[in-house]
Amino acid sequence: MALWKEREKRTESGLEISTLVNINQLARNRYYLSSIVDMVEFLVVNNLPLRGSTDAFDSLTEGGSGLFLSLFEYTLRKDPEIRSVVQTIPRNATYTSHDIQNDVIANMSSLVTEEIVREVADSWYRIKVDGTRDPTGVENISIIVRFVKDNYQVTERLLSMTTAEKGDAQTLTNTINDNRRYETEVRMEAVGLIKEVSETSFKFIAHMVYKILQLLDAPNKLMQSEDMDLLSAVKLVTCASECLAKLRCESDFLELWEKADDNEMPKPSKRKRTINKGLQEYLLEESIGQAHGDLGNEEELRRLYYGTVDAVLAEISERFGERNSKLVEALSVFDPQNDSTFLEAQLVQRMLNLTNSEVVHSECAVARQFLRKELSGSISSGEKMTVKQILQRHHATLEAMPTVLAAMTFGASTAMCENSFSTLKNVFTDNRRSMLHQRKAHLVQLAFERDLTRTFRHEWKDSILRRFNDSKHRRLQLF
Repeated sequence: MALWKEREKRTESGLEISTLVNINQLARNRYYLSSIVDMVEFLVVNNLPLRGSTDAFDSLTEGGSGLFLSLFEYTLRKDPEIRSVVQTIPRNATYTSHDIQNDVIANMSSLVTEEIVREVADSWYRIKVDGTRDPTGVENISIIVRFVKDNYQVTERLLSMTTAEKGDAQTLTNTINDNRRYETEVRMEAVGLIKEVSETSFKFIAHMVYKILQLLDAPNKLMQSEDMDLLSAVKLVTCASECLAKLRCESDFLELWEKADDNEMPKPSKRKRTINKGLQEYLLEESIGQAHGDLGNEEELRRLYYGTVDAVLAEISERFGERNSKLVEALSVFDPQNDSTFLEAQLVQRMLNLTNSEVVHSECAVARQFLRKELSGSISSGEKMTVKQILQRHHATLEAMPTVLAAMTFGASTAMCENSFSTLKNVFTDNRRSMLHQRKAHLVQLAFERDLTRTFRHEWKDSILRRFNDSKHRRLQLF
């Protein structure tokens, strides 16, 4: 009884030998997994691939082991504490497999998403969505949340990178709510491609597309700028459209035709046509079928040229039609330099219609008069004031005029979505095409939100370890 009481006391006080040994081992396990998290964080923040052709722990020093295992092997050489832990843990608990990598990446992405939700909290926010197809033909959908922090700093975060079958508006809305070929085949494909690019039709189409895209390059760059003036960008699109309409003339077509039909490339010999014996007694007046569909024919390429110009002009007109143009025109309401439209109530209402809100005319009138006086010095000196600067300087006063404040935080650009696609391109490289979408989406978010991902080095380290301790892949006890 006395021995039992003594053991009970030691257990409660944590002085039992087995307890002391266990606490030490838990600390060593946490240090080991913490190092693995650090390696993953370093690789994902720098858009670097993790896996190679093998992910076995016994393949650390072999070629093709990938950057993760190579970095792990380097850490073993430099950190005696990690070497000591590796010598004591079971071989099924090394935590170096791709399943473990996916688990770590998923938990890190989950914590980043939760932090973004905490940042948004009860503030005003907007959802921005855009899509792009990756080299595998999958439509990748970038979902950006735009919100106003407590200090009235407008912030945009990548909430998710998902996929969809199509990129139309309905699909995007539903999305928010809801080995290489053999060498012989490569050579055969290359021969076929050389033949195709030598055709007059291919060269004509290439010159035509290049000329059209040159005219659209300037507005495209301006509209992808993170701090762009959307009204100016739309005006530039209109100018580009006018220039594009001027291409619809015979002189521009003939210029492209002469470039394509330069006869520099030898044309492939065609099989000599023979008359069908069954038609020898008939007189052939006209041929039909493939001959009329030959894109090497000047008349066919003329139809293609005018049809393409008309289609591009129609698409621009659709995207920047009357309704969208009115919304873009309404954006001038936030330009202090534009005295005639600045905070004009009817234009503000166009923006608030998108949120089913009503403008308060008195608030617009008071805010307009107040900001005119406050910004008069800056405007007279030629300084260009942005909405972001106005919010940071005068948010305390504008809080008394909520409809004006709501309108001024409205985000109309998807530039941040475009920026996330650049990260997607860096992550989803040619050598990483076999990556599953869930892993890809997590890696893109972690790389794009690198300021949050770096938090795993310090503040969030304990959170990721506790999540991993409850993971289905747990092999080592951490707590």
